[in-house]
Amino acid sequence: MKGAGFLLGFTGVIITTLAGPGGVSGISIGDLFVFFSIAAQAYSFILIGKLNPSLDPRLLTGYMLVIGSAFIFVISMVVEAEPAQIIQLFNVKMMGVFLFSALICTAFGHMVYNFATKHVGPAETAIFINFNTFFAILGASLFLKESIYMEHILGLLFIVSGVLLGTGAVEYLINKRKRRHQTLKKQSM
Repeated sequence: MKGAGFLLGFTGVIITTLAGPGGVSGISIGDLFVFFSIAAQAYSFILIGKLNPSLDPRLLTGYMLVIGSAFIFVISMVVEAEPAQIIQLFNVKMMGVFLFSALICTAFGHMVYNFATKHVGPAETAIFINFNTFFAILGASLFLKESIYMEHILGLLFIVSGVLLGTGAVEYLINKRKRRHQTLKKQSM
């Protein structure tokens, strides 16, 4: 069931990604970057699940974010054409968005996710990555006024189905129903 959940979720992500007027021709190098970054993130969750159980995942997340941000900062100075763009963050609104994204979305989000990975396991938590697509589309619609297409809704159905199958929720409900049915059957005898 977990394999079927993964396939359904991944199919939903593909459908959602290809939605819109561009379709397959709308795929860009940015889509490949996103794909590789999500693959790297999933691998990170597996590594976190394998680390020594005595390590606190919250502390580990802090180390990862500090080291990772220093690494990204150095690379951005080499790759970015205009490092002076950092001045734009001195705008109150931009600084608020930046701090919210850094502290709540990135730091808190990854800390909780890595904590869950340690307790639930990397396979189950990795399935929830599919929800990134859903929340990104929802956010783009609400904050950027982008259109939601029928393919987005279809993709969401695949993603939710995949998460329910992949996390074992459907299997748990089926087993619970079987146990209840067996209990009722024994009571009626």
